[in-house]
Amino acid sequence: MNLISGILLTVLLAMCAIIAYFISQKREITNLNKSLQDDLKEIKTLKDALSEELSQTQSEKEWYRSLFFRSNDMVFIFELKEDNIPGPFIEVNDFACKRLGFSREEFSKLSLVNLQSDNIETGFGYASSELVVLSDEYIKSRQQKYLQRETKALMEKLSAAGEITYEIEFENSKGESFPVLVHAEMLNSTEPRVVMLTARDISEQKRAQQLLSDSEQRFKKFFQDSPIGIAIYDAQRNLMNINRACLKMFGIPDNEQFAKLNIFDNPFLPAEIRQKLNKGENVRFEMKIDFSEVLGRSLFITSRTDIGWFDVLIHNMGNDKSFHPRGYFAQFQDITERRKTEEELRKREKQLLQAEKMEAIGSMAGGIAHDFNNILTCLLY
Repeated sequence: MNLISGILLTVLLAMCAIIAYFISQKREITNLNKSLQDDLKEIKTLKDALSEELSQTQSEKEWYRSLFFRSNDMVFIFELKEDNIPGPFIEVNDFACKRLGFSREEFSKLSLVNLQSDNIETGFGYASSELVVLSDEYIKSRQQKYLQRETKALMEKLSAAGEITYEIEFENSKGESFPVLVHAEMLNSTEPRVVMLTARDISEQKRAQQLLSDSEQRFKKFFQDSPIGIAIYDAQRNLMNINRACLKMFGIPDNEQFAKLNIFDNPFLPAEIRQKLNKGENVRFEMKIDFSEVLGRSLFITSRTDIGWFDVLIHNMGNDKSFHPRGYFAQFQDITERRKTEEELRKREKQLLQAEKMEAIGSMAGGIAHDFNNILTCLLY
């Protein structure tokens, strides 16, 4: 009986151990299942994120590709060699092909050096007599070497700074040169070093600058050579520039002394004109200056000692696009001789009028004397 009880107890204990084992295994399986589910969720999240990132990368790639090929600037991609010499073009956009007249196949055999214009001095230190015997091929090779050195120096700057901007001339397939503004940027600093270069045609800008420069030169020549005195003032009525005729007209040696004249407020300025100027109006008036008084009061240095008359026009140049005052433009004409001539004419007119009066009185007296003579003749005879 004891033996059976022992066996049953042993079996019961074994069954309890087995049940406890299965319960622990179930827990482990449950935990493992939960861990697997969490891992699956994480993998799914990573997959979704990777898909989204890949989609975004693809969209950005398409966007950059669209921007690359639709740009109105010439865009070139090339590799920078170890000696900082640009290699053949890897890729170019459609506008570069159109503007320069080369196909993509032709571009793949060209580099940045080939696009640069060789309109440079061909002497390279040779005398004129020596240039006569030099062949065109030799001169061309020297020009290419010079351009290669120049390009290498620019690429060295690019390699050091990461990006540079400069102006240069390109030459198209027809041999026509035109100026471009170049912006080059390193896409990566490790080998292979790839460069993206953008070139914008600035021919119109250069022409506009040249026209502006020519216009400025014409105005400068007109300003300096004009027989009419001209002075330009800023919005605060400070003298900015003055031509030679104006200085000569007033007998003033330099701009500093002319600024002391102060055409907006001086003792010789009529009161009503001063009021109009303070209101910002355009005015034209005659100004009488006694230069002996100027010297006596030490107003400014002048070589004149007489009384001068001047026809003065002061023009308010208004406001610019930002509504800031541009300043004032003043013109002067010396009318002293004209006023002297007019004064002399008035004197002559007075003298003539007086002479005419005397002549009329003489004629009247003669007529009266003649009448009296006739009366006396009748009485005597």
